[in-house]
Amino acid sequence: MNLKYVKTLDAIKFSPIADSVAGLLQRDTKNSAPDSKSKSHSETVLENESGYCCANCLTLITRIDNAFNKLGQHQHLFVNPQGYEFLIGCFSEAGGCWNTGDWVSEHSWFPGYLWRYSLCAACQSHLGWQFRCDNDSFFGLISARLVNTEKLH
Repeated sequence: MNLKYVKTLDAIKFSPIADSVAGLLQRDTKNSAPDSKSKSHSETVLENESGYCCANCLTLITRIDNAFNKLGQHQHLFVNPQGYEFLIGCFSEAGGCWNTGDWVSEHSWFPGYLWRYSLCAACQSHLGWQFRCDNDSFFGLISARLVNTEKLH
C-alpha cells in the first residue's frame, strides 16, 4: 500500500469541512493554506515508513520516533467542554499536519499551554491539536484518527 507524506502545504486548499470543527476555525491570511494554482504540490510516496498516517486518506502524519511522554505519559484521555472524549498521543513533530486557527488559552488540557487545531494537510480531517508554551510546542493527535503504518504492510 502506498503512503503519502506531504512535505509542503502548497497544494492544500482550505475546506469548508474544517469550519465545522467545533465552529472555532477562522479563515485569515496568516492561517490560510496556499492557493493550489500558485505553486506546485510536493509530496513523496514512502514505502515501509514507520509512523502514523491519517485514517481518512493514508497521508503520513508523523513518525513513530516523534512520540514522547508529556506529564509522564504518551497517551492522555481528555474530555472537551462539549463532553466529547479524546484519547490523544503526544508527538514532538507532525509534518503531515496543517495547523490552523488562532491560539486559544481557554480549556487547554495542558496547564499554561495555548492550543490550535491540527488538520491533515492532504484531506483536512481534524487530527488533533498543536500546543505551545513559550519555546515549547508539541502535537496531541487523536489516536482513533491515526493508523500505524506497520498495520498497513
